[in-house]
Amino acid sequence: MRSIGSMLFMFLFGLSIFAQSKTPNTAWESKPFDQWDEADIKAILKDSPWSKGVDGYVTNSNEIGLTHNPGSASFRLQSALPIRLASLRKLQLAEKYDAMDDKHKEAFNKKYRNILECPRCEKFYIVAIGGANSLILQNGGSIERRAGSIYLTNEKGERRTLASYTPQTCQVSEALFYFPRNNAKGEPLLTPKNTTLTFNFITEDTDEIFLNIISHVEVKVQDIVIDGKVVF
Repeated sequence: MRSIGSMLFMFLFGLSIFAQSKTPNTAWESKPFDQWDEADIKAILKDSPWSKGVDGYVTNSNEIGLTHNPGSASFRLQSALPIRLASLRKLQLAEKYDAMDDKHKEAFNKKYRNILECPRCEKFYIVAIGGANSLILQNGGSIERRAGSIYLTNEKGERRTLASYTPQTCQVSEALFYFPRNNAKGEPLLTPKNTTLTFNFITEDTDEIFLNIISHVEVKVQDIVIDGKVVF
């Protein structure tokens, strides 16, 4: 199993090549991981090639007629290393990692090593979705029952259907959706030659209206390619 140090080195090496190929759009693209601040972390987790806010209007009917209310969700490619690094750095800042001695840093690294090592990332693409008004995402049984209606596709129509699911535990957490990386031939869904990744969530008549917002979310594959590899 790779060490945290080696994983950081490989990512930052790739990131440096990525930065050299274009003018960095955000501060975190040109700063070492251990210099990311809260603003950098927020940019990565909320508005980067691996994350976005999904906004829309949900329509509902009641005794006074149709109502149109704004709704929003957070969408992240959770298995992407930049997202996991930002999550780790967020914990570092919260627990004042930079001021720790070596002993406490070692304990911290051991406690959170799975964030970087991510044992399930080798076999699965992981998508995280959250939203304060998304209580249905706490109903894991309902989601897993309809796994065939929740899937990732590329622009060729190739797909990976939901393999497993971890529901939200509270309004500020995220639900995690796991999709197999490879098909029966061992081929990944995404390569640098692909153009579009789409998260599809086919809604049902009885669904919470909120789910319409996340029924179709697209990501440009070229935006998540670093050093010739899809980072997801």
